[in-house]
Amino acid sequence: MELIREWVGGDYSAFPKDPRAGTWNYAVVNLIIYAAGFGLVALGRKLGAKRRNRTAERNPETATPVDLAH
Repeated sequence: MELIREWVGGDYSAFPKDPRAGTWNYAVVNLIIYAAGFGLVALGRKLGAKRRNRTAERNPETATPVDLAH
């Protein structure tokens, strides 16, 4: 919201003067942030599954069916 307020006031450092001009740098930064977020989620799931499998192998009597399925 602050960027839009400044743009309306005449500051064009965040947005181009021409509204038809592409803002590819903004899109690229957003894609990088989303990719990093999804990558961290995938890594967390993989590490969590690995940890659950090690726990299930050490204590099969306390493992849940979900742990044994992975």
